[in-house]
Amino acid sequence: MNRFYFSFALFLAMIGSVRVNAGTSLLLNTNNNQPQLVYIDDVEYTTYGAVNLFEGLQPGNHKLRVMTKPVQNPGRPGGLPLFLYEGVINLAAERMTEAVIESLNSLKIERVVTVVTVAAPVPVPPPAPVVTPAPVVTPTPAPQVVIVERPAPPPAPPIIGMQENDFNAVKQSVSAQRTESARLTVAKQAVSANRMSAAQIAELVKLMNIESSKLDLAKYAYRYCADRNNYTTVSGALGFDSSVKNLAKFISTYQD
Repeated sequence: MNRFYFSFALFLAMIGSVRVNAGTSLLLNTNNNQPQLVYIDDVEYTTYGAVNLFEGLQPGNHKLRVMTKPVQNPGRPGGLPLFLYEGVINLAAERMTEAVIESLNSLKIERVVTVVTVAAPVPVPPPAPVVTPAPVVTPTPAPQVVIVERPAPPPAPPIIGMQENDFNAVKQSVSAQRTESARLTVAKQAVSANRMSAAQIAELVKLMNIESSKLDLAKYAYRYCADRNNYTTVSGALGFDSSVKNLAKFISTYQD
């Protein structure tokens, strides 16, 4: 009989729930399901999920910046994030905006839908538990543990610049741009977001078609280079002696 009254009370609590509006929210995903590091209005959301839902936002325009989850490398704790998108997104009031990052710095609004949630049922106290006496347990002796000490492996050599797979993705993004100005902009964004080696910067310089763009990128990237003592590699990627001299003069007077 007690079980019948408990089930009946739970049924009344469930049918008494109501649907309420969930407010303004953003559902964000990347086209290749990469884990994300998201900043909304310069507030960091370290969710690192491939699909992220942000609720309780104010309607209107918001500054949005998205990066990939930092790559974990031996000997290089933390890694460096890879830039994906930076811009402004408009969120409709009392709606959920579903957006996807299709490619580097390209955001597409998939749809804007009304979101409702179902209120939690009124909690019903559970029936009182039946107390049974605890069984008598005879303790058994703990097994002996033999600890064998082994020497720690040697530390991995330090990695200078980006991982090869990450850097290849940057080069593909730069090469995919249709105009010289777009290639230069994407290359600068990648350089500032990822600490690259001089050899990697030289490869990006070679992707530029105009000599002035090559020199512009070489000067800009010097600040972020991980091994400035090897920056002559970047000079070798320039096409004219005048550009090499111009870069050398810039470096001689550069101050952090």
